[in-house]
Amino acid sequence: TEDPVHWDHFLHAWVVTRYADVVTVFQRFSANRTPTPEQLTALGLSSLTPLAQVMVRQMLFL
Repeated sequence: TEDPVHWDHFLHAWVVTRYADVVTVFQRFSANRTPTPEQLTALGLSSLTPLAQVMVRQMLFL
């Protein structure tokens, strides 16, 4: 695509391709989408806590 920012249906994510936009994203945006162990417990999903403890320390590029 020609757009510097576009939604990728395969990745289910926004893709930023222009250098200046990438720099801005790294400085201003958050990728905090992984539930914390506390959030999982509140949702009744405490069995996933070990996985969440690993995931909150990772920066994944899919």
